[in-house]
Amino acid sequence: MSYLVFARKYRPQSFDDVVQQDHVTRTLKNAINQDRVAHAILFAGPRGTGKTTVARILAKAVNCEHGPAEEPCNNCDSCKDITAGRSADVFEIDGASNNGVENIRELLEHINYMPSVSKFKIYIIDEVHMLSGPAFNALLKTLEEPPSYVMFLFATTEPHKLPLTILSRCQRHDLRMVDLDSLIAHMEKIMNSEAITISRDSLAVIAKEAGGSVRDSLSLLDQVASSSQGNSVDHEKLLGVLGLVDSLIVYNLADAILVGDIPGVLEIIDHLYARGHDLKRLYVSLVEHFRNLTVVKATNVATKLIDVPGHELERLMKTAKAYTYAHIYGLFEMLFREEAVIKFSTLTKIAIETVLFKLHQVKPTISIDEFIDKFEEIKEATLDAGNFVLPENNITDPGSRIKNVLNRPVADAPIATGGNGLGKKNKALPDVSDTHQALAQVVHDDADYELAEGESLETLWKKLLGEITQNIPQIAQTIKTSSLKSLKNNSLEIEVIGNDFNVKFIERKKSTIQKVCSDFLKKSIDIILKPNITVNNDLAEKKQNEKLMKNQALNHPLVAEALTVFGGRVIENRILTAD
Repeated sequence: MSYLVFARKYRPQSFDDVVQQDHVTRTLKNAINQDRVAHAILFAGPRGTGKTTVARILAKAVNCEHGPAEEPCNNCDSCKDITAGRSADVFEIDGASNNGVENIRELLEHINYMPSVSKFKIYIIDEVHMLSGPAFNALLKTLEEPPSYVMFLFATTEPHKLPLTILSRCQRHDLRMVDLDSLIAHMEKIMNSEAITISRDSLAVIAKEAGGSVRDSLSLLDQVASSSQGNSVDHEKLLGVLGLVDSLIVYNLADAILVGDIPGVLEIIDHLYARGHDLKRLYVSLVEHFRNLTVVKATNVATKLIDVPGHELERLMKTAKAYTYAHIYGLFEMLFREEAVIKFSTLTKIAIETVLFKLHQVKPTISIDEFIDKFEEIKEATLDAGNFVLPENNITDPGSRIKNVLNRPVADAPIATGGNGLGKKNKALPDVSDTHQALAQVVHDDADYELAEGESLETLWKKLLGEITQNIPQIAQTIKTSSLKSLKNNSLEIEVIGNDFNVKFIERKKSTIQKVCSDFLKKSIDIILKPNITVNNDLAEKKQNEKLMKNQALNHPLVAEALTVFGGRVIENRILTAD
């Protein structure tokens, strides 16, 4: 047959044609120009990224009749012979089928003869890691000190399988997986040359399926082009030929999972199952999608870490903004954890539906820090008369009021203005700002506070601690182990003793503590917090500290009050950052 598949027809014939391996081709060009080409070179990298292709181009460049040149002319007899695979001085050997010691010995016998017509006798060994141990041993001496006219060019997908004695004798170049946009651009160029019309979305599907391999992408493209009628490729037919699911369906499925639309989720799965799609491949796509969502939510450099087309990246970022990191990560973690179950299940549809039912139980969550911040804002904004009163219609509804505020970003929480609020066990908790003023008027007269005769910093700290306990009860247990170190003019230095969780909790309340102390001392006071965190590297004590931190978080007054208000329970208690 005279037909050449795209992978052969459009195989690069010069360094500039190689797709996205500039770090390798630029180095080889410089080496040729400076006459510094190594006698043994190893090309390593994933399948279909151009290892053997680059080796052939290098062989043409050094044996070109107009060279050595950084680019082969591809017109001289030497270049044409190497391209056609009939050169008498360039030998391509398959390491998988010629892996015995006798094959290498035969090769070494021919090395002693000068090249027939070219400048160099070149041996290209593909999948060199397949050579046997004795074969490698037979090659060692010649590989280290070959004749001046001999070059060895090795290619492998698994360089870790090569003996160190071989690796140390080679100059190594690592080729990389090709990114999505570069694959799409390369296939667009080929389709234009073939006068075939195909959408960018279709090319994106092929590029994703190729997994960074140029050869795989061209093989799939060839298959799609052959299945089309005329000079146009239909997107739906492409998906059917390749047995793939449109990325739009994956996005819709993920959105249904995020909003908890279990009927919609099951309908999508049933629709794909009825049409014979591979549900295991769908599940892999879903895991990858939630991985991308997690990366987008956790970082602001998504374009560097996610290999998707631009329009899909915009949708990922929009979706990520609508949900908390804890919720997205929780779904991703569960999907990834169940991947092995799906992979080996004989009842794929039921196995996937089981996982999706589990996902439906994962409700939107926020981190403990976000929860505490928002819950405190609720209290400061609405604590007064003992009930939550909705300002719109004056209907008492504690649960709705709390949930409305919790669902808003921290920056959008209401500012404390007094009004009605919720008291624990029908006990009214006064507005913080009003209380400060009232205490200042009742407890103090005219003058600024001064240490009385015989009054120590410890005595003053006890008084301040009483004020803080009365006005900021949520930090009373945490701050009671701290101590007052100095009182100088308008500066109050407090040593905060405890673990990292407690110290950060007190630091978030610095402005409120400063107001309470200023009111008590009847002058503006700057609070200086000096953390005193004891770090213990002993494993047993570290575990004990972690246990203590978890207990402190569980016994925190805000957590207890939240559980009471919502009638909820603690599902999991984890330390997100460890010292």
